[in-house]
Amino acid sequence: MQSSLLGPSLPRCLYEGNWTPWMDGGKMDGSEITRRGFIAGCSALGATVMSACSQGAGSPQAKATDNKADLVLRGGEIQTMKTDDEVVSAVAAADGEIVFVGDDEGVQKYIGKDTKVIDLDGLYVLPGFIDGHNHGASHQLEKKFDLYLNETAPNQASYQKVMKDYREKYPDKKYILGHGLNLNAFENNSPAHGFIDEIIDDACVFIQDMSVHGCLLNKKAMDEIGLTKDTKAPDGGTIYTDGNGEPTGYLSDCFSLTAPLLAKVTHDAAQEKAAFKEFMKEMNSYGITAFQVPGGGFEDGLDIIREFAKSGKMTMRVSLGQFVDDLNADGAKKIVKVFDKNQSYNSDWCKVTLAKAIIDGVPEGKSALLIDPYDSAAGMPADYRGPVSATQDELNEMTAIIDKAGYQVEFHAMGDGAVNMALNAFEYALKHNGKRDARHQIAHATLMKDEDIPRMGDLNVIGAMQPMWFYYDPFFSPLEEKVFGKARFAKEYRIKDMLDAGIVMTGSIDYPITLEARPLTGIQAGATQCSPFDGEEDSADYLRNPDQAVTVLDMVKMYTVNGAFALEMDKQIGTIEVGKKADFVVLGQNILSCDVKDVANTGVLYTISDGRVVYTGKDKSVKAEPIQGA
Repeated sequence: MQSSLLGPSLPRCLYEGNWTPWMDGGKMDGSEITRRGFIAGCSALGATVMSACSQGAGSPQAKATDNKADLVLRGGEIQTMKTDDEVVSAVAAADGEIVFVGDDEGVQKYIGKDTKVIDLDGLYVLPGFIDGHNHGASHQLEKKFDLYLNETAPNQASYQKVMKDYREKYPDKKYILGHGLNLNAFENNSPAHGFIDEIIDDACVFIQDMSVHGCLLNKKAMDEIGLTKDTKAPDGGTIYTDGNGEPTGYLSDCFSLTAPLLAKVTHDAAQEKAAFKEFMKEMNSYGITAFQVPGGGFEDGLDIIREFAKSGKMTMRVSLGQFVDDLNADGAKKIVKVFDKNQSYNSDWCKVTLAKAIIDGVPEGKSALLIDPYDSAAGMPADYRGPVSATQDELNEMTAIIDKAGYQVEFHAMGDGAVNMALNAFEYALKHNGKRDARHQIAHATLMKDEDIPRMGDLNVIGAMQPMWFYYDPFFSPLEEKVFGKARFAKEYRIKDMLDAGIVMTGSIDYPITLEARPLTGIQAGATQCSPFDGEEDSADYLRNPDQAVTVLDMVKMYTVNGAFALEMDKQIGTIEVGKKADFVVLGQNILSCDVKDVANTGVLYTISDGRVVYTGKDKSVKAEPIQGA
């Protein structure tokens, strides 16, 4: 089985010079930093866009050096993100590190005959964007080698044509892995194996849906794993059946059942490295210079990261997480041993500290854990609330053990019941181990009890959020509205309330669960609660919860300072200041002062990683068109 970093996608939950370790055993030391203090200390949230843009240049900062800079940016609007309003015109970097932040006159002494100078001519600069929840290079492998449906119109005829073409191209394959099945293509959002059998019945075919929590098997694949009406679903999973009690072939959160099939699909090391290079190139084109992998492909991924870093090929920094296989004390002890063994991989490029645990599934798979039963339109029993992967006591013990060892825990939790269990576990760890700068996280936090929003802030738990799911998107919103009901659907993603409660949130899109990884589209979506795409930005069809819109500055923080904080790399990246790493993104316009509905039309002109230009764009303004069709 491939890694999440370098192989097939894992779920909408499961789902990078000088190599000198910069951390002591991967555990943070120093004074306690609370999330509320972090927000207040970085900036006073809620400042207006215009005041943030109209302030004068900040005080010059310089590091004593006898050497000239390798890179100088001058003549621009450089938003340092140290405060809401600090804007300077020039920055210099040497050996991958920022050595000067100030004005054009002050930077002059850092320019030598070999210095690369970029005259910005008023262009806008931010710290490099940080993706807080990204499954890495799996998409690059999927598109090249697997049955790829992500860019196919979501209807059965189109899907079957792709399957037919794929089988003609690979007639001898015995195991075929597919990706991107959109449940909206099927009546009642319920696919069945006959849909695949009509095209391919002589090979084991298993197609992951868009969330990757669900998987549709053909009859041959069902027989391969022994799936019958007597098969018991694993904890937290659901086996869907027809009116006669026979399995349809569609499974949700049954990873242990499908693992033997997934293990049959492999890629070699050369393919994985090539995919990772392609992945970094794509992310750099969006202005991304760091990301967090929420589990998967741990040891292979570490070796590739180290190899790329030593050879100077790394263009993104990465916090590489690993899954907790068993959500109990034994699973916690096992992951602590794995992390302890691999602390030598910590460096300016890599962080080993995040343990990922899955409490529930996804709304569209009817596997998110709810406090109250699903809506009757979900077609489930009247008292159905969704499966759960562990008991509260098991989650408590697991969390306390990992926390005591000094590592982060991230829970995948989409239903309000799952979020509540995650917060209970974090509260238990706090009471048993005492307060520390833990930086634990909840991924998605789709639906929350009213009282759990301030509680999450009080517990200093980070929200790893996906802004492109905030508006009425075409992929998940219709399904979620159906199974939750309109009233409960309207209470999803209360971002303004979360921000007001002091919750630090990061930005991402759970790539490649959905492919729209561009931070600029996410920033606009969060600030408008509507589609960021051309022709849709004013449409009521895509508008959702406008009262939960936040400022563009709030959204920029998600992708910069907050991302660095969550990755435990805030001493290295996230702001532009002397001594930090020279990771920048140069944009075609000031996104704090432009029309909020033009943010997604902003071009990325340069992405700079470790003081090196790793991407160069051409256009200050670009079309905002979907990467992935609905």
